[in-house]
Order: sequence, then C-alpha cells, then structure tokens
Amino acid sequence: MKSIAIVALALSIAAGGCQTPAIVNNQQGHAADSGLPKDDCLDINTASADQLTLLDGVGEVTATRIVEYRERHGRFQRPQDVIIVEGFSETKYRAINDQICVK
Repeated sequence: MKSIAIVALALSIAAGGCQTPAIVNNQQGHAADSGLPKDDCLDINTASADQLTLLDGVGEVTATRIVEYRERHGRFQRPQDVIIVEGFSETKYRAINDQICVK
C-alpha cells in the first residue's frame, strides 16, 4: 500500500502537481488502509484531485469538488470543514477523518 501512495505522489509531482507535498506527518492518527503511509495524512489544502481519490469513499467527482471549493473559497481551516463541500457528508468525513489533515 505504501508504494501505491508514493507512486501516486511521484506521478503528481512529475505531471507538474503540487509544489508542497500533500502527504504530511500526522501525530494524531494514521491512514490504516488508505494507501497512504502509516502515521501520515493527506493535506486537503494541497492535495490534487488524484491524491484525494486515494481516500476511502472519495471518487473523482468528490475529489474535483474539494479542489474546486478550495480554489474558490480558500484553504480549509480544519479537516472537518470538508463537510461543506457539496456531496460530502458527515458520515463520509468520519470514514476518512484519520486520513486527512490541514497545514
């Protein structure tokens, strides 16, 4: 699983993706089976749509909405702010809350 996240991040960077790594160290939890390295989380303020699809239950449409929302309204202040995004429920947030963070 760890190698999948590294390959996805490398492809994103090679394709001109984010300049700031979206995967950051998370001391408060870990992304157990999400494809992210253990003890790391995905920064929803810098993650690409492709990186967001690594999260459990987040498909291309939801990932695109997260990125578009962030571009229109600015950075998320807290991970739970992602619930504001159209189509994103509290239930979906609970499923990924240990996989995401904001920096």
